[in-house]
Amino acid sequence: MSDDNISLAGYHHAPMIGYHRAPLSQKFGAPRQPNLVALTSIIEMIAPYDSPAAFAGLDAFSHIWISWQFHHNYTNKDTHIGKGGTGFRAQVRPPRLGGNQKIGVFASRSMYRPSALGLSVVKLESIEVCDGRVLLIISGADMIDGTPIIDIKPMSLIAMRSAMQKAGLRQLRQTY
Repeated sequence: MSDDNISLAGYHHAPMIGYHRAPLSQKFGAPRQPNLVALTSIIEMIAPYDSPAAFAGLDAFSHIWISWQFHHNYTNKDTHIGKGGTGFRAQVRPPRLGGNQKIGVFASRSMYRPSALGLSVVKLESIEVCDGRVLLIISGADMIDGTPIIDIKPMSLIAMRSAMQKAGLRQLRQTY
């Protein structure tokens, strides 16, 4: 195995299929959760992923899942070294807890994640084709302008209802 292959072991590479276009340019002004603010924004697809044929049938869904990259996360390797010499920090201080309590990174929606990937469900307002390129008009995004988009999937209400019912049953069992 070459040195190049060793340095890439354990990493997944995904193409950027588009970019989020929004009036919010700083992470400090962006909502921390999707659908907190019904701000309309656009996902601008890039070639070869901007083919209208790739979006046939998507307009049947009211909401879509967006996989995206936290592209404004800058880490200082001198101060963010975790166990094993990696940049991984197992715990974060989420704003919803006032920044005073630590929880596990996988129990949070913190932007400081091992993969730097975000996942949001947003409302699909419309699909437009402009100059042969696809634009997804969405609302409720918690992304800033220029955010790289990695994938788009329709949200299945049946799957969401099932998951919510199971979560509700778990909460009832813990309460009683």
